[in-house]
Amino acid sequence: MPSTDAPTFEYLEELVRYGLEPDDPGHLKAYIQLGAARAEGSAVEARARVYKEMFAILVEAIYDDCVPFHWRCLCLDHCHQPLSLMRAVAVTERQKSAVLAIQQELSSLARYFLDCRRQASAE
Repeated sequence: MPSTDAPTFEYLEELVRYGLEPDDPGHLKAYIQLGAARAEGSAVEARARVYKEMFAILVEAIYDDCVPFHWRCLCLDHCHQPLSLMRAVAVTERQKSAVLAIQQELSSLARYFLDCRRQASAE
């Protein structure tokens, strides 16, 4: 019988998005694992939508200056996971193009974020 104390996907999503427990990076892993499990068995479009939403939550946390910086770094480090899941379910050229666009967004975000990190450490 599953434990009723296990956090829900929505609860983990909120923890991740707002960095509410930034000293527990296990929340990121649990969020991605639970999201992947939630999407399993769904139609390809539904799975892709879940993965894209997970990616978006991570990106929102990264851009949010109110979220602790080290949590934002952890979110950036974990962005590749939902992106990989999206890539795995992309079959059509349209879907593959959408994943490529998201990958380019991540690349730009990483460059921007790393520039900000360098500037912050230089000050």
